[in-house]
Amino acid sequence: MITKDDIAAFKAAGSVTFHHYKGTSYIRLHTDKAFSDDTPIYTAREQRLFPQTDVGRDRSRQIDTGHQIYGYKIDAGVWDDTSDPGCSAFYMFHFHSPELRTIADLLRAGDVLTLNWSADNNNDNHSEAGFHCDKLRLTVTRGDKVMTFYIASQGGPDNSARMISRYGR
Repeated sequence: MITKDDIAAFKAAGSVTFHHYKGTSYIRLHTDKAFSDDTPIYTAREQRLFPQTDVGRDRSRQIDTGHQIYGYKIDAGVWDDTSDPGCSAFYMFHFHSPELRTIADLLRAGDVLTLNWSADNNNDNHSEAGFHCDKLRLTVTRGDKVMTFYIASQGGPDNSARMISRYGR
């Protein structure tokens, strides 16, 4: 469940990264102040909202989420993090996105967040080009109400820049 401080950090973040690694998914919110030429100075509020300092000079806040991660194998059906526990995923969003601002404005304390990662949502054009299409959605559960938000799709070759890796990074 997210807190009021999680939501305040979401609204104040400079960028947002979405992760799945070693069976855990989470959202990391970054201040992005460390990317200026000056030594960053953080207010007391920023220090409270972004308590983690393990990302260089930047500060961040991690929000643990539920997850569903799966993909499609040609001629072999579906894989997930149970059959392929080494799978990983990553996506970065710079926060000037109006879509993420809308999501942040809709969040409420007590909401439960789930990252839904799906790999190889290919059509014939992707497959013929040797590309893979991966998608990320965010599900927000508030009591009996479930809201699903499209975050991103990424298409390209099966390399280290891919959003979802079935075998980890």
